[in-house]
Amino acid sequence: MGYICMIICNENQCSACGMCIIVCPQKAITLRKKNLHDNYIAHIDDEKCIKCKICVNNCPQNVSIESKNILNCYAGWSLDKETRRKGASGGIASELYKWAISNGYWIDGVKLNNKFQAEHVLSNELNIINDFSNSKYQFSNMGSIYCTIGEKLTQGEKILFIGLPCQVAGLKNYLKYKKLLNDNIVFVDLVCHGTAPEVYIQQHINYIEKKYNKSANKLSYRNPEFNTYTYTFTLSENEDVFYKKKVKRNDEYQIGYHKGIIYRENCYNCRYACTSREGDITLADFSYVGSKEVCNYDNKNVSCILINSKLGENVIKHLIDNNSIFCELRPIEEELDYEKMLHKPTERPKERKKFLAEYKRTNNYDLSIKRVMKYRIYIEEICDVLNLYPKINFIKRNFLKLSKCFKKSRK
Repeated sequence: MGYICMIICNENQCSACGMCIIVCPQKAITLRKKNLHDNYIAHIDDEKCIKCKICVNNCPQNVSIESKNILNCYAGWSLDKETRRKGASGGIASELYKWAISNGYWIDGVKLNNKFQAEHVLSNELNIINDFSNSKYQFSNMGSIYCTIGEKLTQGEKILFIGLPCQVAGLKNYLKYKKLLNDNIVFVDLVCHGTAPEVYIQQHINYIEKKYNKSANKLSYRNPEFNTYTYTFTLSENEDVFYKKKVKRNDEYQIGYHKGIIYRENCYNCRYACTSREGDITLADFSYVGSKEVCNYDNKNVSCILINSKLGENVIKHLIDNNSIFCELRPIEEELDYEKMLHKPTERPKERKKFLAEYKRTNNYDLSIKRVMKYRIYIEEICDVLNLYPKINFIKRNFLKLSKCFKKSRK
């Protein structure tokens, strides 16, 4: 049986959303690696393919349903203190899930399974919201969720889907192809910097387990017990945290991810890093809230809520009316002027080429990132020990404000 690379789209643009697998009438498409070190991309079995081009004509990288322009920008957070504390930013996603279930919706989110793989799950149970909450900085598999959601919509059920913009686009294209796209489904997309192949986090976990002679059964990328805004990565064995590192304390995975070195190749060519949004609502951290107009709160545990449609506006209004969230209209420039991912994809770091070469040679994530980033690791350790980061962040924030004012004064 012969395999060729599926020419649905340029392989450097394939996000592995998996929509092509579902629509193929011949079941000829799979997600495969060309070799051990590559990302999963769509491949076709040329003996099964009948060249109907259904995959090509529905791929979100080739054809997109009309996207939405941002209408309003809000700062917000859950008024439930525990929900806000556990959320990646302000707990707005969790409040959306709670509202959806209380109004008869099914909810789709991403949870980590017992192999630390991120997978989409559809549920109507409140207790799954804890599994959906918080960030997952790795590739998440859509799997058969397309069909499951399609079946629910056929039955007249309502859906809330929260995912990455490329995943929202894939689902929208699938539902349009099946003639099921309607207002019974609410789409929420997340401002995304990139997603990393799951093999890296799995190798990193194995490395730590061997080092500490432990067996992890829980992973948190932003553990709320140490405040989610500190980005504290933890591994636990039976609720006992045996490994924890803040974002600036040289955890090899956090270095690779937050420096943009280990993303899927398509992330550096992302067509969704723009102000035209796929979701009715867009959620993000609100790091620069208060940069244009004074607010009486800081940026910790604050969500940026971008409203992109009337449907999205109505949903947020329901949360406000139910006293579920605090929500304040903010100048849209507070997000647009500082969030690069609303303008262009993550730039490919110069270290990426070296990392890929090292990883191809060693097939060892931690060893590869250490060799490539050793000087950066030393610098960050020194900055953290000397408590320089608060000063650096203060200078950075004020420099950005001054540069914006200077540009305006020159016009």
